[in-house]
Amino acid sequence: MNILLVEDDLDIMEILGMYLQTEGMNVSMASNVASAYSIFLQKKPDLLLTDIILPDGTGLDLAQKIREISSIPIIFVSCKKEPQDIIDALRLGGDDYVTKPFDYRVIVARVSSQLRRAHLNGFKHKEAATPVWSDYRLKIDARSMKVEIHGHPVALYAKELKLLLFLVEHANQVFSVEQLYENIWGWNKESSHRTVMVHIRNLRKKIEENPNDPQYILTIRGFGYKFCWPSP
Repeated sequence: MNILLVEDDLDIMEILGMYLQTEGMNVSMASNVASAYSIFLQKKPDLLLTDIILPDGTGLDLAQKIREISSIPIIFVSCKKEPQDIIDALRLGGDDYVTKPFDYRVIVARVSSQLRRAHLNGFKHKEAATPVWSDYRLKIDARSMKVEIHGHPVALYAKELKLLLFLVEHANQVFSVEQLYENIWGWNKESSHRTVMVHIRNLRKKIEENPNDPQYILTIRGFGYKFCWPSP
């Protein structure tokens, strides 16, 4: 697996890179946004591990640019510990957030976990062959990571899109709240039930004709949720 590590503290970069390489990962390193994005375009890594505060911008800027062309896992590492900082980073497309100081072994474990999840879910760079699903009103294009209703774009947060893609890729299969949380978030499981319910509710508001009578994302009482294409 190929990792893009972005860190302006050269000591941390060297040690963390060594830990990742010890686990058999190929590591490309950068110390700023510009060089990181250039390496990303050249190497097409399987995961981005980035600090937030960088000399020429932020890891959030980098993540936003990468999210336009790829759905690889993104892990933020930062000394910023306020809840709103973490929420903002995850909403911008992050899959995990680790605060400094940290244990290098924990970082490696989180990287491995995200790589396993990405492999199971089949998230790829957009240029890879990925399907387009549609019916008479809803279109979901995994190539461009866009969702449309009657040809009009639907604005989704990164986690909403990942959740929708996961459900669509496994259409008609029922998933429990815990299974959905493990596949999409994979961390801080204490809040899993409320988090999944909020995202399901928001998705229904955005894609269902009547969110109170959903036709796409169905609740299977006592079991969980499933996606199905309604009959014409």
